[in-house]
Amino acid sequence: MQGTARAQGPWVSSACSEMMTPRRAPLKYIDRVPAVHLGIRSRGLPQTGNSEAFARMVPPPKRVDAVEVHNDTKHSLKFKVTYDNHKDQTEMTEECVVQPGQKQLFQEKELDMGSWKAVAPVLRVEAEGPGGPHLLTPTVSGIVKVLSVAAAEAAGGLQLTQKH
Repeated sequence: MQGTARAQGPWVSSACSEMMTPRRAPLKYIDRVPAVHLGIRSRGLPQTGNSEAFARMVPPPKRVDAVEVHNDTKHSLKFKVTYDNHKDQTEMTEECVVQPGQKQLFQEKELDMGSWKAVAPVLRVEAEGPGGPHLLTPTVSGIVKVLSVAAAEAAGGLQLTQKH
């Protein structure tokens, strides 16, 4: 017995037919198989039986919200932190001169999206001193609320390292 994806009731939703090829290819016994066994939901998402398994399929976001810079050199350094303003598709930059042995926190930037708020992620951290500029692009897994970045003197100039 062959049927199409137009089954009624709790077995297969009408969304199943939307997922079919444009010519609506027939499937064997589809009208007898519960949607949970087909691996679909009404919106075409995989049916896993529990939300934990489904959450494992979606990768977590990778973003840094704020940066705390440490100047471990003997010179004053000018730090620049650049944020991604994805609302206006621009970049926001904040600068600060940090004295030797001091630290400075670059706060997270909230974006007003109308009825909700978003956080502008940090794109890069730059430090400029007597040895020239140095750039660090944060590499994280997951959401990091405050990333610690240390500037130290190295052969040939500055070295920026991250800790979280």
